[in-house]
Amino acid sequence: MENQIRAAVRPLPPADVKSLDDVRVVIPNLNDSVNFLFRKLWATPDFYRYLVGVYDEQCVEGSRATDNVFAAVKIREAAIAEGDMFVGGQHIHSIVKSLNVVLRRYNLHPKQRMNVLNNEQVPAAPNGGEE
Repeated sequence: MENQIRAAVRPLPPADVKSLDDVRVVIPNLNDSVNFLFRKLWATPDFYRYLVGVYDEQCVEGSRATDNVFAAVKIREAAIAEGDMFVGGQHIHSIVKSLNVVLRRYNLHPKQRMNVLNNEQVPAAPNGGEE
């Protein structure tokens, strides 16, 4: 017996706008769902504190990656409490990825915030890393 690898077959994009609207309703988008929960949780200190640190030394758990995991856990818990099993059933890593998309949308991602001075984006260090 040979192991066969099957490629995931994705449907073709809709041909007209009406079909596009139908697809939008049918296919849940994790980024949109995480954004909805993110906005609900933003004002809660227990969630917000995991998103404040720009450098690892400023993070609650000592690293940005770990704080993102804790924030994602809060998002998943909120989703489950609301009966949203789409987000509630996601792996934490998937929620972290969507959380990063949401953070970038609001210019809140640590990599965006570390180069801000007087509300103005300053070019990154020449080596592309942190100062």
